[in-house]
Amino acid sequence: MKLSKRGKFLLGSGILFVLFWLNLIVPFEYRYIFMFGVTLILVLVYWWVLGAWKSTKVMTRVFLLILPLFFFLGFLMFAFLLPLRWWMKIGMALFFAAVNYVIVLVENVFLYAVEKKTVPLYRAAYTVSLILLLLSSFLLFDGLFSYRALFWVNGLVVFAVSFLLFWYHWWTVSIELGTESFKLNKTAIWVPSLLMLELVVVISFWPMSLFLRSFYLTAVFYVIVGVLRMDWKERLFKKVKIEYLWVGLGILMSLVLMSRWRG
Repeated sequence: MKLSKRGKFLLGSGILFVLFWLNLIVPFEYRYIFMFGVTLILVLVYWWVLGAWKSTKVMTRVFLLILPLFFFLGFLMFAFLLPLRWWMKIGMALFFAAVNYVIVLVENVFLYAVEKKTVPLYRAAYTVSLILLLLSSFLLFDGLFSYRALFWVNGLVVFAVSFLLFWYHWWTVSIELGTESFKLNKTAIWVPSLLMLELVVVISFWPMSLFLRSFYLTAVFYVIVGVLRMDWKERLFKKVKIEYLWVGLGILMSLVLMSRWRG
């Protein structure tokens, strides 16, 4: 029986529900090995559901995987930190499957726009992808800080994660602007990633909770993403710069005021 595209989306989400739930119930010593296996299966599921096997562009296949992979890793690490009962594990697996269904819809719009050169649902897809990008980054940062690694480890991991997320964001914007006229400026990817590295090194020594560290890091990521998008679209006017400057100052002030300073 040949499945429709919507049927593939539902079946793929169901498969990911089972895999995520299994990753939560396996013995602790096998969790990360199992997570690696699930990651490989997730790649195959997404390519099959989206029909990316037929894509002639290898980089398109790579971009399609960045958001779902990072959401999976971030949400799973977040789940590992919680003392979950059996029904909570099922609930989290259902939430994961529901979010992945939304991600599949978003990536399908992007894939269609890349191949057909039309973007009727692009704005809605971009908005949803940005929200999921911020959620994934927060979960990844929170999971990273929970391991209490050395500051340089945090910096390198955040640099790698930020680089891929900024790269993915550039791809989503390039779909609207046209990849032929909108070439990748590597500086716009490397420099913000290095800025995130420096910031996470500072935050690693800052007296605050893990949640606040992840929140502020995600807030700065949002500001950088917004500035980059306005710049790429040639809409970074003085008024826009001032608005983002006030947001940045607000983040800095709240960072100082909510820190646990001790005399």
